[in-house]
Amino acid sequence: MAKMNRIKEALENKTIFITGATGFLGQPLVEKILRIAPGVERLYLLIRPRAQLGGQTMTAEERLTKELFKSNVFDRLRRSYGDKSRAFLEEKLVAVSGDISQEGLGIDEALRSRLQEEVDIVINSAAAVSFDAPLNEALAVNVLSAGRIAEFASSCKKVVLVHVSTAYVNGANTYSVPETVHQATSGSEAEPLHPKGKFSDVAREVEYIREMISQVEESSRDPKIREELLKELRKPRRRGKRMTRAVKLESLRKKWVQNRLTEEGMRWARQRGWNDTYTYTKALGEQMVLRARNQVPTVVIRPSVIESSLSEPSPGWLDGLRMADPLIVAIGKGRLRSLPLDANVILDLVPVDLVVNALLATIPRAEEEGGVKVYHVATGAKNPVTLGELHSLVYEYFQKNPMLDRRGEPIHIKPLKFPKQSTFRLQHKLKTVSLRTAERTLRKLPSSQRTEKVKRKISSAKLAYDKLYYYGEIYRPYLNLNCRFEVDNTLELFNSLNREEKELLNFDIEQLNWRHYIQNVHIPGVKKHVLKLEGVGTLSVEDTASWDALTINTLLERAAERFPNKTALQIKRAGY
Repeated sequence: MAKMNRIKEALENKTIFITGATGFLGQPLVEKILRIAPGVERLYLLIRPRAQLGGQTMTAEERLTKELFKSNVFDRLRRSYGDKSRAFLEEKLVAVSGDISQEGLGIDEALRSRLQEEVDIVINSAAAVSFDAPLNEALAVNVLSAGRIAEFASSCKKVVLVHVSTAYVNGANTYSVPETVHQATSGSEAEPLHPKGKFSDVAREVEYIREMISQVEESSRDPKIREELLKELRKPRRRGKRMTRAVKLESLRKKWVQNRLTEEGMRWARQRGWNDTYTYTKALGEQMVLRARNQVPTVVIRPSVIESSLSEPSPGWLDGLRMADPLIVAIGKGRLRSLPLDANVILDLVPVDLVVNALLATIPRAEEEGGVKVYHVATGAKNPVTLGELHSLVYEYFQKNPMLDRRGEPIHIKPLKFPKQSTFRLQHKLKTVSLRTAERTLRKLPSSQRTEKVKRKISSAKLAYDKLYYYGEIYRPYLNLNCRFEVDNTLELFNSLNREEKELLNFDIEQLNWRHYIQNVHIPGVKKHVLKLEGVGTLSVEDTASWDALTINTLLERAAERFPNKTALQIKRAGY
C-alpha cells in the first residue's frame, strides 16, 4: 500500500543545505518546505556577506533577516502562524556565511565539518543569471562552484544532491531534447568543445577560459589601453564621490575588463554552439557536478524560462523582473512597436511554483533509486504556446485594461510588428540618429527651463529605446529557437504520485491554462510585485504617474542589473 505522503516524509526531520535561498527560485522553495513539512529539522542557507557603501559589510545573518525574513514570500506562512511566525522562521532557518566561488564554499572549517555530519539533502539553486555575464563571474558561479557543491555533497555521510540547471544547456539546437545527461565526447585531437553543444574535456575547456580571462586582464594594462582610459577620465562628468585620479583610473580599468570579458564570453559561447554565456557555463556546470558527485544520488532539474507563480505562495508572486516582463510593460505603454521574432516559435515558459514542486517531488525517488536522473520542467512539448499567441494575450489584456497617459487618457496600443533582424536593426539606427540630431539641435539653443525639460525627455526616450533594442538583440536566439524539451521523466514522476501528493505538489504542466495565467495571474503579478501597483484593472492618474516613472527610469535600471549594456556592465548573482 502506497504511503500517504512520501514527499512530506522525505523532508520531515531532515537537515537541508540550500544555496541561492534569497533568489527568485530559492525563496518559494524555502517557503514551500516550511509550509508542507513544518517538522523539517533545519534549513542551512548559504548566504554570501555583501559589501556596502562606506566599506561596511552586511553579514549573512543580517541578509537573512533583511532579505528573507521580511520577504512577502512568507505572507501565507505569517497568516498561519500569526505572532509565532518570526520565532518559527528563526528556529528553522540558519544563515551559513560563505561564498560558492571560494574553495570549501568559503565556510568556516569547523562549521563545514558539522554540516557534513548533519546534512541530509543538498539543493544548489545559486547562479549568475545574466545571459551575458562577464566570463570570470560566470565561470566562478556557474561552473567551478557547481563542482564545489557536488564535492561538499559527496563529503556528507548520506545525502541527496539536487542541482538546478537550465533546459537550454542543449545549446543552439532545434530538435527534440531528451531528459538525459549530455555526455562528453572524447579524443585528444578534438576541439575541447564542439559546435552544437557537444563536450569533450571539460577540464581543458575551463583552462581555456582561464587563459582568456588572464589575457584580458593583461591587455587592460597595455599602454595603449591606459591612454584610452586616460582620455575617458578627462571627459567632463557630473559631480559624484570624490576619488583620487589613480582610483578613478583603476575603476575605469576594471570596467574595461568586465566589458571585454562580457564580449569574449558571448563570442566564445556562440563559437562553441551555445546562445550565450549563461547557457554555456550552466552546461559546463552540469559536467562539473557529474565529475565531483562520486556516488551521491543526484537530480538535475532543468527548467525552461521561469516566470511568476501560478498559485503559490500566491498567484503571480514575483521577485524582480524576469525575461518577458520589460517587454510586457513596454507593450502596455505603447513604447514597443516591433520585435525581431518568429511568431510561430514556442516560447517555453513555466511558473516558478511548478519548478519548486517538481524539485521537491524528485527527492524521495532519488533516495530510492540513486544514480543520476534529469527532469525537464518545461511546457513546450506538451502544452505549447507560441510567441504570436503570447503577444495576442498581452495585447488583448491591455486593450481591456489600458494604461493611462499623464493626462489620464487611455493609451491605445497597436499590435506588434515582427520584422527581420536586419530591418529591426535599421529601425533602431534611424531612430537613434533622429534622437541624436534633436539633442545636437537643442544644445545650440539658449538654455531655459523648457529646453532642459525637452532634453531630459529625449535622453529618457533614447535610454528606453536603446534598452528595448538591447532586449531584442539578447533575446533573439530565444525568440527564434524552435526546439522541444522532452518531459517524459517529469510526467512519469507526477503520475506516480498519489492523490494527496498531487494536490500538495502540483506540477502538471499539461493543465496550465495560458489565457488565465498570462491575463489573470502574470501581468497582475508584475503590477503588484515589481511595479508595486495594487490595482489590476484600469489605473488611476496617480498610479499612471508612478508607472511612468518606473517604466522609464527605475524599471530600466532594474532591468540593467540583469541585462547590462555595453557602458555600465554589472552582474546580478541570483540568490546567493
